[in-house]
Amino acid sequence: MTQPLSVCIIQANIIAEKIDNNLTHLRELIDSINPKKKVNLIVLPETFSCGFTSTPSKVAEPSVNGKTLLWMKDVAKEKNSAIVGSTVIEENGKYYNRVYFVTPQQEVYEYNKRHLYTMGNEGICFTKGQKKTVVNYLGWKINLAICYDLRFPNWLRNSKEDPYDILLIVACWRAEKRHHWITLTTARAIENQCYVIASNNCGILPDTTPNCPDVVYTGDCRFVDYFGYSIKEAKPGVEQIIYSTLDYQKLLDWRAHFPVLNDADYCELSIENENTN
Repeated sequence: MTQPLSVCIIQANIIAEKIDNNLTHLRELIDSINPKKKVNLIVLPETFSCGFTSTPSKVAEPSVNGKTLLWMKDVAKEKNSAIVGSTVIEENGKYYNRVYFVTPQQEVYEYNKRHLYTMGNEGICFTKGQKKTVVNYLGWKINLAICYDLRFPNWLRNSKEDPYDILLIVACWRAEKRHHWITLTTARAIENQCYVIASNNCGILPDTTPNCPDVVYTGDCRFVDYFGYSIKEAKPGVEQIIYSTLDYQKLLDWRAHFPVLNDADYCELSIENENTN
């Protein structure tokens, strides 16, 4: 029987291009996690060690034994908890916005962002991912996604044959589109009959578009249940750690009571390698 999953989301202020500073600060926040919660999973934002960027050459790390990945392994082992978040990776001469999901047993799962944020020039300098990643952790199936992916429901569509249980999204989602963030995380939970864990950073980062003002991030980290109800939300604009324990049996009960996935229209998603950079 799959046990409840204890999760915390860390809503943090990320400083652009200051990897050491960010990792040190995030470690301080992680050390402040309430031990009584017995957390199984620690969730960080998108590009948590360097900030969202359109100049990946300044912050990219190697895909093997990069500083951020080694840091995540140390945290996972010491805290006996999985940890997840994205960073910028250089691999075979290409740059990726990559999520790492690291378990206490040092297993590493990865997902490269599929939908690159064109308006932030991400599509010019990054290479898009070509496959989905669903992690099986403590009996839970967790589908990994990054920020702009949230706007593309076909990419995140659940399966009636082998449905995932959690959609986990790490993001650098701008404050001006808070309504979209709240609406879309709710919609993805309802239509996929899953929990949504949505992590976002807070604070201010330089805009990736030349001659544009700095970008404000309010965070709005949140847990959403399979019915679309908000379980827990962080206060906007401030650093905070929020907690939730997700109940697997309640998820199964809802799917059995209202088996909407059985009636969904499904089509095979064709993923063409469109990368030219």
